[in-house]
Amino acid sequence: HIAPVRGVAFSPDGKQLASASDDRRVLLWDIGTGKVVSEMASHSDKVYTVDFSQDGLLLASSGEDGSIRLWNTKGAVGEVGCFTAKSCAIQRVQFSKNNLLLAAGIHISHR
Repeated sequence: HIAPVRGVAFSPDGKQLASASDDRRVLLWDIGTGKVVSEMASHSDKVYTVDFSQDGLLLASSGEDGSIRLWNTKGAVGEVGCFTAKSCAIQRVQFSKNNLLLAAGIHISHR
C-alpha cells in the first residue's frame, strides 16, 4: 500500500491476508510468500475494513465511498457484487457464521 492501512483480515484457512487502505485498494497477500497475489481497486475513496466469508470464498470490503464490495477470492479473483449506501461511510462489515448475512456498521454525521 502507498497510504495507511485501516483494516486487515486473515482467511479462514490462514493462507491469505486481506488489507484495506486509504489508497482505495484492497490487497490479497499470500502468507507463505509475503507477496501480493491480487489487487482490488474498485473503491473510489478510503477502504476501512475487510472480512472473509467463513468458507473463504468471498471477501467483503467497505469504506468512505459508502459501498460494500464483494470479491471472489478463489480462481478468477474479482468483484462479484456491490451495494451502495447513500451519504454515509461504511466503517465495518462482517459475515455471519453461516455466510447467509453480512452486517455493516455506518457512520452518519449529525451536523
